[in-house]
Amino acid sequence: MPSKLKISTFLRVYSKSREARLGPADPRAAARNPCATMKPGESKGQSMRAKPTEIAKALGLANAESVTLLDLAHRCEEGLPKSCFLRLHETLAPEGQKFLNSLISPASLGRRKDGKLTPCESDGTVRLAHCWQMALETFQDESKARRFLSGPHPLLGGRPPMAVLAGSTCGAEVIYQLLGRLRYGSAA
Repeated sequence: MPSKLKISTFLRVYSKSREARLGPADPRAAARNPCATMKPGESKGQSMRAKPTEIAKALGLANAESVTLLDLAHRCEEGLPKSCFLRLHETLAPEGQKFLNSLISPASLGRRKDGKLTPCESDGTVRLAHCWQMALETFQDESKARRFLSGPHPLLGGRPPMAVLAGSTCGAEVIYQLLGRLRYGSAA
């Protein structure tokens, strides 16, 4: 059995913050290993997900600064306003591209008398906003993010990411992972 002195020394050394243990951060560390600059307790997957407030801003929701993930889920169940999808469509397809019609057809949008999307359409719209925010964080430029989402990608069999994510939640997860790989330099 180890002595109490050895155990207390071990705990003291490893209970210090990461910065104290590793010394000052090397500015080149981020280029070599993005995880080196993450905060203690933060994982690579957590840092990649878009914040609910950013998703709400992309959708143009009221009180976007205080929206939580649970609020977004509740709003999807109730049905988002049709304006959320239209705003996102204008942001992602300013040239009038029709690739977003695979998510909600123009005929379906025209039939919405109450001005609300169905829960399924709302969920797809939130997925789209989430991917848009993640692409913006990855590319740091709207035109590059737009080009990535609308252009064919070799890791998706030549399909555009927008077409893959519009199909299902699983398709959106594929795009989240691809964006994470692009962000951390492991995707071709």
